[in-house]
Amino acid sequence: VSILVFVFDVSRGGAEQFAEDLHTLETAVSALRSHSPNAKLFILLHKYDLLNGGSDVWAKGREAEIKKAALPTLSHLYCTSIWDESLY
Repeated sequence: VSILVFVFDVSRGGAEQFAEDLHTLETAVSALRSHSPNAKLFILLHKYDLLNGGSDVWAKGREAEIKKAALPTLSHLYCTSIWDESLY
C-alpha cells in the first residue's frame, strides 16, 4: 500500500461509534506499519460542517485521539464538507 485514506463520518453515531471507528483506524495503522512502513495516511473528517457549533469541542477531543492513534504514519488530516468537492 502506498496511500491509505481513512474517513471518519463525524455526524454518524456518538461516542460508541467513534470508539469503533478509532479501533478500526488503530488496526489499519498497525497493519500499515508492519506491511507498508513507507505508506502515507490521509484522514478525512467527513461532514465536519454538520457539527454546527460543537465542532470546536469535537475537534479538541477527538482530533487529538485520532492523531495519537495515527502517528507517526499520519501524513495529513483534513475536514471535509458535504456541500461541495472542496476541503472544508
